[in-house]
Amino acid sequence: MPTEADKIFREFNRYTGDGKQGEPVGAPLPIGDPASGVAHIKKREIRDWANNFVFDQTSVSDLEAADAAADGRITALEGIAVSGAIPREAVALATTGNITLTGEKTIDGTLTSASAVFVWKQDRAKTFTDPDTGATDSPDNGVYITAGGAWTRRGDMDVAGEVQRSSVYVNGGTVNGGSTFYTGSEVTTLGTDPIVWQWIADQSDLASQISENRSAIEESDIILRGVEVYTDLQGRLVTVFDADGVRRVLEVQTDDIPTTSFALSAYGYDQTGIQSVETIPDYPSYPTFMRVVLDENGNRRVIEAYGPLLDYVAGGGRLTGGSGEAGVSYVSARMSPLKSGFFSRTAITMVLWYGQSLSVGADAQPALSLTQPWSNVTFGGGPKATVTGTTALKPLVEDDLTGDGTTGRGETPVSSSVNMVSELIALEDGDDPNDTVLLGSTAGHGGYTIAQLSEGGTWFQRLKDHVTGAKARADELGVTISMPVVCWLQGTSDGQTTSVSEYAASLVALQESVETFVQTTLGQTDPVIFLLFNDPGYTLPDGIVARAMNDVIDAGSGKFFWGMPHYRFFGSMTGGLHPTLRGYQIAGKYAGVAVKRIIIDGVEPPSLRVKSVTARGTRVSVALHVPQRPVVFDPLALPAAVNNGFSASDGAGELTLSEMEIVDGDKIEFTVNRALGANPIVDYAITKAGAGFPAVSSAAGCVRDSTQTKSQVSSGDVPLWHALVPFRKPIIILP
Repeated sequence: MPTEADKIFREFNRYTGDGKQGEPVGAPLPIGDPASGVAHIKKREIRDWANNFVFDQTSVSDLEAADAAADGRITALEGIAVSGAIPREAVALATTGNITLTGEKTIDGTLTSASAVFVWKQDRAKTFTDPDTGATDSPDNGVYITAGGAWTRRGDMDVAGEVQRSSVYVNGGTVNGGSTFYTGSEVTTLGTDPIVWQWIADQSDLASQISENRSAIEESDIILRGVEVYTDLQGRLVTVFDADGVRRVLEVQTDDIPTTSFALSAYGYDQTGIQSVETIPDYPSYPTFMRVVLDENGNRRVIEAYGPLLDYVAGGGRLTGGSGEAGVSYVSARMSPLKSGFFSRTAITMVLWYGQSLSVGADAQPALSLTQPWSNVTFGGGPKATVTGTTALKPLVEDDLTGDGTTGRGETPVSSSVNMVSELIALEDGDDPNDTVLLGSTAGHGGYTIAQLSEGGTWFQRLKDHVTGAKARADELGVTISMPVVCWLQGTSDGQTTSVSEYAASLVALQESVETFVQTTLGQTDPVIFLLFNDPGYTLPDGIVARAMNDVIDAGSGKFFWGMPHYRFFGSMTGGLHPTLRGYQIAGKYAGVAVKRIIIDGVEPPSLRVKSVTARGTRVSVALHVPQRPVVFDPLALPAAVNNGFSASDGAGELTLSEMEIVDGDKIEFTVNRALGANPIVDYAITKAGAGFPAVSSAAGCVRDSTQTKSQVSSGDVPLWHALVPFRKPIIILP
């Protein structure tokens, strides 16, 4: 009896013109037969099979998670080596969970008595918990002296400036005895700013853990890794590892490399057009392996890479040697699978917008999206429906009705985002978009703060009305429904009235309350992912909302991703706060690409974001996560900000920047006018206004990647390259 895997990964025989099997490969083929022999396996087949695959032993994903934990410890060690850790006096014990910071008590098997205790897992004001160690980012973390009453912070770490770069050794305890902890958290206000401690332990234990993890990964027979997507300037290759470790090509989509010009079978790469490369010429001392394919013009394109330089190669490393080379090809980094795995398929998938006035189409009349090209739906009262308008469904189109009681509401981002998902299903997957029914709506309110939009606030009931109404309509039809994504477009009303940590905590709480309500109401077990868009107005002087959004994404929960930075609205605004009709459609297109990556492809939507900021002497290097190399300065398509949107400062004030350039397609380097002092930082699109950008009190920049994707809006094609997300990052000074 064939297994499900046998059915999916079945051998495909070639057919000759008379329709008989087993004839020579060179025999004529009927129209429509793939000359490459590639199996046209539906991605839905592999998703369903992978979701139902039961492992009888430790899966590679678990082992790799353990290896990632070890990598976290290595990062902490690097922090000590690079920044110069400050060893603090050893402590008696370390906590094993959240505790009340009063009274003597038993900690890690030992009763305290005026003891020095290391606290690192507190719950108050936390925005994330490390899934491997249990560490939190609570501002209450630190070193305390226990007492019969309230505990007090120990004297060597009781002011803000003493926290960053500290390391602490734990003398006793069953669990944490013999461990070392390190923090790189920058603290300005003790008791308010987040503090994260990284567990390091000792070097021999760390080396042993790494060795065991990687040996287990190499020896495991279970190496199903799910779908991997590789994208270059012109095309895409989708592959999968089956349970036997065989890499199988699912599909090849490309504009300039016809599948007939090289043979990619459903069973591997050992065919015409594939070359094996043992080393990368730029780093010959590092063992690695990669495979490339030559296109019809002789250009090499990386499709697979293994070894220490995987990120270098997949991220666009230069290929400077080897036969058949014709120039340098840049390829994008592989998209990472979602932490939650593939979303369950339901008959209707709901995509909800939520936030301030931009989420409900302020100043966007008359609405333009008045026909529905696919099978997507909205409420009978339109995308902005009130509770009474959620009692029926109709084809998704835009209207000029109000949903929040304010006039001037029109075209929202809803239609362009949902219809973009359908468009990509057709273009990328070759599937009929009408087979995927999407329900789009928006429940936002103009001018409201995140508090007003959160549970217990003035407007949260409107979100509940949309979810409840969608469930009722699905029940009437006798079909299933899910809501995997909320597009969060907000920030103007909080941009100058809150702190980074307060907004981040509020955003995490909002996601949790939405997810709980959705899971309870719709009966889904999948999470609810928030795509983040911050309003373009009132981002100066500190970029509070954008920085908070970065923080919740960096926390690594897998439930927050960037949709589009605010200054991408450049050239598409009617005034100080609201976009033109084109601006709303552009925001929707970006959201649609991200939503498709999440709900259909099962991968994290890519964004152009900062990786690290380092300095040697007066030369500063900003390394970036780049979806498509190279990054470029584009002051025509984006606001022409001073220094392209970058600024740098330290304890002595702002620094002057010069000699700015792009290096290796993924770094931006510049020189500062003097030696760096205490607490040096780099800002982007945080403090510099953009020329011609009309948003009120808004910073901007002009850095983007080279993604080639385009889509059509009412005024013509629009490029969907990624603009660099605003950030503030400490500078790590290298020796």
